[in-house]
Amino acid sequence: MMQEIVPIDGVAVPTDALLVDNSVPVLVGDEWTWISDDDAEVDLRKRQDKDEEETTTVSSSSQTARTSGISSVSSASKTTAVTSSKAVATTAALPSPFDSGLDFKFTSNGGKSCPNFLNEMLLDETFKSCYPVSLMLETSRAFFEASKSLPTIVTVLDAACDADVDFCTKYLKEKAKELILDENCGGEFASNLSNIQQAYVGLRAYNVLYKATCLRDRENDDMYCFANAITNTSTPANAYFYFLPLGKALPQSANPACSTCLQDMMAIYQSAGANRKQPIADTYVTAAQSLNAICGPQFANDTLPDEVEDAAGRLAISSLAVLVTVLALLFNSI
Repeated sequence: MMQEIVPIDGVAVPTDALLVDNSVPVLVGDEWTWISDDDAEVDLRKRQDKDEEETTTVSSSSQTARTSGISSVSSASKTTAVTSSKAVATTAALPSPFDSGLDFKFTSNGGKSCPNFLNEMLLDETFKSCYPVSLMLETSRAFFEASKSLPTIVTVLDAACDADVDFCTKYLKEKAKELILDENCGGEFASNLSNIQQAYVGLRAYNVLYKATCLRDRENDDMYCFANAITNTSTPANAYFYFLPLGKALPQSANPACSTCLQDMMAIYQSAGANRKQPIADTYVTAAQSLNAICGPQFANDTLPDEVEDAAGRLAISSLAVLVTVLALLFNSI
């Protein structure tokens, strides 16, 4: 849980503090738009009144979920939840990263450059369009609250999974590099300031968590695996696995349900572990071994694939070795 913004040791909060963008994404027709909190509340009341009127005239058999892929589901409880998300999708304000603020221990360039960089990034329309769940899992109080309701978290995932994942992966990777530059938040990152560490990891882990949180249940492809895991109080341990790409180890007491969703998610993680710079490479093997002890030895592959970057490195070294050998032969022949 993020700390509230308070003075440190009696020192006044700096004027160059991180601003919180009050605008929120709201679905209008088939497109998301950003409006202020006040406008969202007014729009919410109007739409709720309209939805209540429409609900009385529409039969349950004709109701469908949103066109983004949430259609009616097999169980009665899930059908009700997903159908309800149709109204929520058009009315609810969505969470945003750092919506509960940051602590004020900024040091880079007099404490000014880091909050300035974060403000510009969070307010940028390109950043907003990517809507990274990876950055909200640890930094957003509103996301935590949204995770308590199946219809609400489905709405959040609809927005996040609608992003251009290939573009956003490259864009957010560049933002991660910019974040830790000396002229931005380099000092805070080097000092292990938790907020900045979380921001960096969240930006880098975007692609892995996009695939994991947008994964559909292959036994019921009308439902997000993440939505089921995060709202299922009977098996809360399954939710822990979504924090592995952020470098969080699986609790020793975790006793997950051995679902197809969990198995498919571990396959995503195992593949992502080929990039040893991703935090999942540090947390995956232990988690897979623990999971296999519960679900059976073949449930998840408990080894990482060959390192992609190492392969490129070995190729470069081999090429250099060949070049040195050729030059040495030529020199000796002279």
